[in-house]
Formats: sequence, C-alpha cells, structure tokens
Amino acid sequence: ADQCDNSVTAYTVTYGSDPFSVIICICDNAVLDFATMAQKFGKVPYKVRATPVLSITAASVGKGGGAFTVGDRIVFFDVGEKTEVFVHESAHVFDASTLSFTQEWHNDIDADTCVPDGYAQTNAVEDFAQVLVTWTYYVVSGNINNAPSCMQHQLNYLSEVLS
Repeated sequence: ADQCDNSVTAYTVTYGSDPFSVIICICDNAVLDFATMAQKFGKVPYKVRATPVLSITAASVGKGGGAFTVGDRIVFFDVGEKTEVFVHESAHVFDASTLSFTQEWHNDIDADTCVPDGYAQTNAVEDFAQVLVTWTYYVVSGNINNAPSCMQHQLNYLSEVLS
C-alpha cells in the first residue's frame, strides 16, 4: 500500500460463500475504516466483485476525485461512504479497458440517447463505470424495469455481461 504515509494493516476478506477473497488495506491515517471498506465493497455486484483485485486501500491522500484505480489496485481516499464510488472503481477493474472498448459497447452508446451523467460523457471507459453504477442501483432496488429508457441498450449490455 504505497499510498500510506506510515504503517498499514491488511485484512483478507471473504464474503459469505464466495470462492475468492479480497485484501483490504487500511493506512494508519486512512479516511475510511475497515468496517466501512468491507461493507461498501460487499455491495459491489457479485460478478464485478469476483474479478481478481490485488487490493483495495483506504488512504488519506491521492489523485482524482476521491478514488482511483491502477490495474487491479483500487485506492479510496476521500469518498465519504458513497457506495457508488466503490461500484465505479470496481467497474474499472472488471472492465480492464476491454468491455468498454468493444464495438458492441460503442454501438450501444450510439444507439442510446443519454448516458448517466456528465462524467460518463468523458469517454467509453468512464461511461461503462457510470452505467454499471446506474445498473447496480436499479437491480438492487428491484426497479430495473424503471431504469431510464434513454440508456436501455447500455443497461441491457451490462445485464447480459453480468448474468
């Protein structure tokens, strides 16, 4: 955990009967505690969470808007307790710049008339992560049929990929 100023404590976490675990690192000066990190990461959709992640780290400083992903490492440093940031950053590891680079994903973006927000307009990679956040919200709330129809192609793509 090179994002830590001093010492770090590492935990190996397994969720329920998941056949995999994740390493959660907590810097001694972290903005998030272990319980929060474990609880929020547990809300990431199963198939996304099952993607091999080397580690997720709670730090006190970093670049970006509160979290960032480099390869299979995710660092959170100023996200409060926003579950959507955990889903968004985990989406980058799940995607690994492969799914968001497919012609099918780009066709689905073109076929739709909207994306989730301004950040999703940055590029197809950020759109993928933000659509996954949107998809997660509607699936968890049991309202996937009420999701915005203007991004239905993108949501359907994720439904297929995550089924």
